[in-house]
Amino acid sequence: MAQVALDMATRRAHPLDVVEQVVAANGWTFERPGDDEVAAEVAADGGVFRLWFSWVPERETLHLSCGFEVKLAQGRSQGLFELLARINEHLWMGHFDLWSEQGLVTFRHSLPLCGGPGVLPEQVKELV
Repeated sequence: MAQVALDMATRRAHPLDVVEQVVAANGWTFERPGDDEVAAEVAADGGVFRLWFSWVPERETLHLSCGFEVKLAQGRSQGLFELLARINEHLWMGHFDLWSEQGLVTFRHSLPLCGGPGVLPEQVKELV
């Protein structure tokens, strides 16, 4: 039993090290502004997606925020709020928000890893 516990402890890499591996494997631009943060940018047809991963050690939780800019006509934010609320009704993990002042639509999700062996690359890929 001690050998199993030791193997699990040695396999438990910092979750953001795993995130970095996945992001680098996809060829995305990224930086690590702090020990518990990774910021990446993904170019797509609709613009640039900004991914921000953070590790919250006291909760053993990996958090993802993915933002993309939206150009809204004056007075149209209420319609977007309603659309995002309808989309959120159908999600069973994560949710969309609108940061009005920045004109940024974000998707946010947290992955609790409490007491587990750490995050797997497959879990990071699924998050993204």
